[in-house]
Amino acid sequence: MCQNSVSHLGNRLLSDEGLVFTFNAWDYVKFSEEDVKFALLLVENQKETCVNDEDRTTYENQSSQFWDFFYSVHQNKFFKNRNWISIEFPELLITNQPLKILEVGCGVGNTIIPLLNNNLNPDLFVYGVDHSSTAIELLNSSTDLDKKRSRVLIYDITDSAEQYPVDFNSLDFCTCIFTLSAIPPQKFRLVLSKIYKLLKPGGKLLFRDYGRFDLSQLRFKRNRYISENYYVRGDGTTTYFFEKELLRAMMIELSFIEEQLELDEKLIVNRKTQQKMHRVWIQGKFVKPHS
Repeated sequence: MCQNSVSHLGNRLLSDEGLVFTFNAWDYVKFSEEDVKFALLLVENQKETCVNDEDRTTYENQSSQFWDFFYSVHQNKFFKNRNWISIEFPELLITNQPLKILEVGCGVGNTIIPLLNNNLNPDLFVYGVDHSSTAIELLNSSTDLDKKRSRVLIYDITDSAEQYPVDFNSLDFCTCIFTLSAIPPQKFRLVLSKIYKLLKPGGKLLFRDYGRFDLSQLRFKRNRYISENYYVRGDGTTTYFFEKELLRAMMIELSFIEEQLELDEKLIVNRKTQQKMHRVWIQGKFVKPHS
C-alpha cells in the first residue's frame, strides 16, 4: 500500500500502516504490487464466464429500457445529491457573467439540483439530457428543480442521427459525472466529439467516473464480464472502468486540452471485520481550444 501526494481530493493521509483501522477511510492510498496482482487475478476469474454477444447486444441496444426500469424501481432514492460538485469544480460557481451548462446523463437531477442551489446566478442556465424517459419524468416533476433556470429533456447522446440538444459552440461547461461509464465503450468517441462541438472555444468538459480496479469492478461475479473493464450489472445496466492513460489518449485524439486528470484513490476500511477496500475514481477537466 503506497501513499500519494496531497491534493484537493482529500486530506486524510495514512502515514503509519499500524493506524489503518483508526478511521473508516483514507485518501490517496495507491495500490501496492500485491493489491494489483490480486485485482488482476480477480479480473482473470471474471473473464472465464463472459457475457455472450447476443446478450451484450441486448444490453446495449435496450439500454434506455434497463435504465427506465432502474428508475421506476428506485425513483430518486438511489443516488445521493452530489453536493461536492462545486468543491471539485469551483468554476461552476461563476456569478458575474451569463453561464450555460449541459449535464450529460442527468438522471433524476443529483448534479443539476445541487448546482442550481449552489449558484444563484440569475444568468445561469442548465440543460440536462438523459436517454431514460422515466428519469426525465421524475426530474421534471421534482419541486427541487429550478425550472426558470433549467430545462431537462429526453435525449440519447449515443445516437449519431439524433439532433443536438443545444447549439454548437454555445456551452461554457459540460458536466459528465458517472455517465460515460454507462455508455458502450465503442461509442465513447462519438459522445465526446458531440460534447466538443457544443462547447464554446475555451469551454470545459468536467469529468468524473469510475477508475480501473475500483471495488465495484472487483466485486463482479460470474457472467458479468463483457470486455476489458466493461461489465453488466444484475439489473441489465452496463458500466465501464477507466484507465488514466487511455482516457488521456482519447481526449488528445479529439483535440481537447488537458487541464486536470488524476485518480481519486481511497482506502475504505471496516474496523469491525478488519477489511480493507479500495475505491478508485477518475477526475478530469478538458478544455476546447480557441483555435
